[in-house]
Amino acid sequence: GESSFHACIGIESVTIGNSVSTIEAFAFGLCTNLKEINFGNSVSTIGAYAFSQCNSLTSIYIPNSTKYIQGGAFADCANITSVTLGNSVDSIEKGAFACPLITTIYCQAPIPPKCGEIFSYYDEIYTNATLYVPIGSKSDYAAADIWCNFFNIEETDFSGVRNIEHDNGITVTTEGNAIIVNGAESGSLFSVFTTAGVHIYSGSEPVITGLAPGLYIVKVGNFTAKVLL
Repeated sequence: GESSFHACIGIESVTIGNSVSTIEAFAFGLCTNLKEINFGNSVSTIGAYAFSQCNSLTSIYIPNSTKYIQGGAFADCANITSVTLGNSVDSIEKGAFACPLITTIYCQAPIPPKCGEIFSYYDEIYTNATLYVPIGSKSDYAAADIWCNFFNIEETDFSGVRNIEHDNGITVTTEGNAIIVNGAESGSLFSVFTTAGVHIYSGSEPVITGLAPGLYIVKVGNFTAKVLL
């Protein structure tokens, strides 16, 4: 509900249950120590200023269930650098991501969402940030209102991103800034690469932390998965 946890400065992590469909206005606004949000799989609407001024957030992952992001939803979150929008986002209102440090936007929707001036007065984001869109969608984004303002639009393959299962029982998921491997044999070696092929991790620890937001390739034996932090 509206303002449910507004200014609860002790909150550091929030998990939204799978039965929640709407997060109303100011619900978590001014939770200045909130570092991590895990959205449930039914959230369709994020209300106005719902997470505004949450200055400890550095990245946001909007789930595939979300269709509507209201004005100022994440406004003035001073340290957000990466935003990932799920593939069902249809409408984003003015100032939803008015955050000065955004450098990366992953928009998985094949059709550009309708939106207002989502960055409000931070017009430099259009110049400095990179917008990643589904393969085959670049021309649509380059012609769409607001999205056409981006200087840097790149296509990327989002297939299999976020949660991948394999017939050998291995599952690769993400939670916050961690990659989690389940179902592998004890002692299995896990490797993590950037999409450019740079090897950044090798070990047998199934929870891999300390990674920056972005796309990664995870290899477990002959199994390969792509995940997005």
